[in-house]
Amino acid sequence: MFYNLLMNTSLLPTQFPIYALICAAGVGARAGGDLPKQYQLIHEQPMLWHTIKAFADCPELARVYVVISPNDGWFADSIAPLIAERAWSDRVVILSVGGESRAESVRNGLAELDAQLDADLNANSNEVSEAWVMVHDAARPCVTQDCLNHLVCRPESELIWK
Repeated sequence: MFYNLLMNTSLLPTQFPIYALICAAGVGARAGGDLPKQYQLIHEQPMLWHTIKAFADCPELARVYVVISPNDGWFADSIAPLIAERAWSDRVVILSVGGESRAESVRNGLAELDAQLDADLNANSNEVSEAWVMVHDAARPCVTQDCLNHLVCRPESELIWK
């Protein structure tokens, strides 16, 4: 699988694409309310939108993938119009493969991302065959550009995966 190759590389993150995988398939049972936690409003916008925006605004990321539940009844009305408004339909890709647990949603999301990247690689034989994926929770919307830049633009001497 595509993503199993990642830790066996000597390449730096800046030498191949970096993708974000945002998990947004949960129901937020502990948070309470009428909506899943990721759709509850913060400053008049759904929490998930703040998270997507933070990652989509990071130019170092090749694309942002969002894993939602196959039965999600909120995304189309609350988030999709915001993505369309910014013309991010190519930048933000929705994967309706969320599972019963976060771990299952991550696994399903990585598998679907892997399939899409393999299809892209087969269509464009000159593309790089390795990538890195940053996994993040939709319910953690306070990630900053500085934080993301620090993660993807670290000098080789600071890499923790050497």
